[in-house]
Amino acid sequence: MSALDEACASVVARVEDAFACAVVLLESGVVVGAHAVGGDVEPSVLAALARDMVPPSRRALHIDGGDGAFDEIYVATPRHSTFAKVLHGGRALLVVAMRRTSNVGMGWIQVRGCAPMIEPLVP
Repeated sequence: MSALDEACASVVARVEDAFACAVVLLESGVVVGAHAVGGDVEPSVLAALARDMVPPSRRALHIDGGDGAFDEIYVATPRHSTFAKVLHGGRALLVVAMRRTSNVGMGWIQVRGCAPMIEPLVP
């Protein structure tokens, strides 16, 4: 298990009702770390969702620091909440999936709190 995989496992353990975490490089879409528990989703599925959350045209904005860049994304389904936060100067995306039993505000606080643990490990 890589250091980023272990950090993703730590995020899942720390964030209430989280069941999956992935770190994806925005430029290439490559998954550099992932962890999932409970069988709700495989890390590869979460990584694919992360890539789909940021279309190639938007990825370029982050990498170049464009005006249309965003810092965070929230996507909800009837059963799950997915939080995504841009890391490492716009080069990577931290994605955390949680059950909808959690409060969205607390979810953001917890995801933001874990970002500093992940960021130094991003290549």
